[in-house]
This record gives sequence, C-alpha cells and structure tokens, in this order.
Amino acid sequence: MTRAGGVLAVAVAVLGGSCIPPRPAAVAAPAPPPLARPVSMPAATIATAPGISVIGDPGQGAVIYGNLTGGARNLTLDGQPVRVAPDGRFIVAFSQDAGPASVLRATLPNGRATELRLAVAPRAWKVEVVGSVPRFAQPSAEFARLRPPELAMINAARRVDAPSEGWRQRFVWPITGRLSGLF
Repeated sequence: MTRAGGVLAVAVAVLGGSCIPPRPAAVAAPAPPPLARPVSMPAATIATAPGISVIGDPGQGAVIYGNLTGGARNLTLDGQPVRVAPDGRFIVAFSQDAGPASVLRATLPNGRATELRLAVAPRAWKVEVVGSVPRFAQPSAEFARLRPPELAMINAARRVDAPSEGWRQRFVWPITGRLSGLF
C-alpha cells in the first residue's frame, strides 16, 4: 500500500493476501466477472472517462472497483501507481482521512493522458475507546533478542509483490453472531 495525500492506493497483492495458493498451470483461469459490486453491497455510482470506468461511491474508508478499457495503461491515483490485473480490473481504497477529491489518471494508446476526477465523501467515524489497557514494563532481554529477526521477516514479507487477485472474491463472514465492536 502506498499513501499520498490521505488516499490509500491498494495494490491487488495486499488485498488478495499471499495465503491463496497459485492456480495450477494446467487449469485455465475463469473469465472475469462483470464489473459490478458484490451482491451484498448497495447500489453504487458508475463513473467513466475515456479508458477508465469505476463503480462504487468514493468516500473516506470506501473501496471502488474499476476497469481500464481500450488499451489504457499506467494507472495512478493521485500520482501513486495502482496495480491493474491483466484483464484491466483494479481496486482502490480511500483512507479514513482522505481529502475531498482524488484523480485517477491513465495513459491512452495514443500516448495522451486521461483522467477521472472523483469527489471523496467525508464520513463520520464512530470512535471506540478501549479502557483499562494494561501498560507493559520494558521488554525483556529475550524479547529484545528475538524481535529484530522477527521484524526482518515481517518487512521481507511486506516487500513481496504477488499478483494475487483475492479481491475479486466475495467476503465470507467467518462466523455469525453479535458484533461487539467495529475495530
């Protein structure tokens, strides 16, 4: 993920996660679904510019889905690169403190730039305060010894740029029950 101007451009690899095993080479990839929001989401706005189309309602904390058409390439959101799948699909998310406007920009086959200006709606966030969080003492010598290699592994994993497309799948709740918080 990269962050610029309060906007979060989400790489396909980040939302897809690297835990999805690759598809065997002998199995043909299924045709991509039509550009639409998952069934569980409310109706959304469709916006277009030459070579770019998106569906979703841009807003703080929101996600929009899009498609590059007609050979458009090199997509950016507010100057930050956005990963585009081989079939032209992409996903973009906005941070909770995104500014009031963002611009998707791409290059058309003739070399000219095209852009889609998006009004980013503000959102009132419900803030939950977790009280009585215990304060911890200084880390032990054992923790100080183990932590640097652990951080190195975490940072190495974050640098992996895998072309995962888990973002195309529908979300499945892991369990049903009472929601006690929104964290």
